[in-house]
Amino acid sequence: LSNIPESKSNCRDQELHVRHIQYTEWPDHSAPLKTAGALEIHREIFNNPRQYPLIIHCSAGVGRTCTIVGAELMLERISARQFHTATDIVRIMRRARAGAVQKAVQFLFMHYIVLEVFCQEGVVSNENPLMASFRENYELVIAKAEQIRMARKAKDLLKVAQNKRRVKVGEMENCPT
Repeated sequence: LSNIPESKSNCRDQELHVRHIQYTEWPDHSAPLKTAGALEIHREIFNNPRQYPLIIHCSAGVGRTCTIVGAELMLERISARQFHTATDIVRIMRRARAGAVQKAVQFLFMHYIVLEVFCQEGVVSNENPLMASFRENYELVIAKAEQIRMARKAKDLLKVAQNKRRVKVGEMENCPT
């Protein structure tokens, strides 16, 4: 997680403040192994003065972005005693952003963020055996998801290599230039 210095811009005689936080260790179409970076983003969101707009965005704006937004919505709804399931929250987000939360591991990571916030706030004990079990199982799921992702990547690279062998490069006869 890198914190890019705050910058100012003048737009139509109005000064805008932008704070850019970049989370570079979150793989696309997946989820991080640990919650530390996401929890740091949560603290930034929680401590964000409400007079400034908050923008969260990843490359496509659906996977990583909506995972963070989904966790924040879950926490906000729980805090306001407006209970919704995580599935309901993803469904609500998908009305505004098709494909929100792309992968099952991202959906699971939403829950992991919420549980870790609960641990930090003392709602759930950090020593709770169920938390330890969740963390352990989460790591196994991420390891398996990474194996699958790497196998798909290798398969795709093999297809590209096979296609390159089939393609012949050269001049075409009777081709107008």
